[in-house]
Amino acid sequence: MKYSTDTIGRLYMLIAMILSGSIGYFALESQQVSANIVFVRCIIGALFLFGYVWIFKLYPDRADITFKTLLMLLVGGLTLVFNWLFLFESYKTLSIGITTVIYNTQPFILMILGAFLLKEKIKLESLILIVIAFIGLVIVVLGGDIQQSEVKVSGVINALVAATLYAISTIYTKKITKLKPTFIAMCHLCIGCVVFINFVDVDNFIANIPTGHNLIILGLVHTGFMYIFLYGAYEKSDISSLAIMSFVYPIVALSLDVIIYDLKLTHIEISGVIVILLSLITYNSINYIKGNMKNA
Repeated sequence: MKYSTDTIGRLYMLIAMILSGSIGYFALESQQVSANIVFVRCIIGALFLFGYVWIFKLYPDRADITFKTLLMLLVGGLTLVFNWLFLFESYKTLSIGITTVIYNTQPFILMILGAFLLKEKIKLESLILIVIAFIGLVIVVLGGDIQQSEVKVSGVINALVAATLYAISTIYTKKITKLKPTFIAMCHLCIGCVVFINFVDVDNFIANIPTGHNLIILGLVHTGFMYIFLYGAYEKSDISSLAIMSFVYPIVALSLDVIIYDLKLTHIEISGVIVILLSLITYNSINYIKGNMKNA
């Protein structure tokens, strides 16, 4: 039985989103400080993607490497790896599930940044969804144990900073049109290696070597293989047809949090999570419908 290219693309995206949803679990189980997790993930991921780029000859011509391209690679790489740092910190102070839900407000943050940095207009329906998502975020922060409010606010801020950095990385990465996505990802990881070698906590790393297999999985599976599936999905399917599947990421993370870490949310927190997820699903659904109408 033969499957269409679009169907294969959606399958790739599904795999990438499931893998993304389980990143928090392996990060926490490694028991490493966040800087160590980022560094090891960058090293293993960079080596894996270097081999992939070399085997499939995805490296660019010299003429495609300009000063402007190098600058965009640097900004995109720095914001990507520091986004991971804040994301892993949020996992530890908040929870995998709630962090991932907040982190997935990236499309809304991207629109806000686009309006301020690129003078792009935000459509009315998008503005309404941004406000709804923000209301959901406030509900999540205000819900639960008041004594934990400071810790919760810290986790929420870390998640929002991570999402903002990822959105900035997306803006600069999209400006690079002459390089293959996998090559760009490899460069970003190499930048991460150079930067985070200065922040490695050697004592913490040695003390938690018995759980080091979690870092290997994060580097190989959640960085190397996941990037290949993610970029493969974008090459085989329209972005609009893939956007609808992004909700899988937070659902997987929430499910793992409930099943493995026995996450218990108050009714107020649950309602806030639902509000955020509904705003995201609505946004992606609108893009999906518009994409189908253009292709019709």
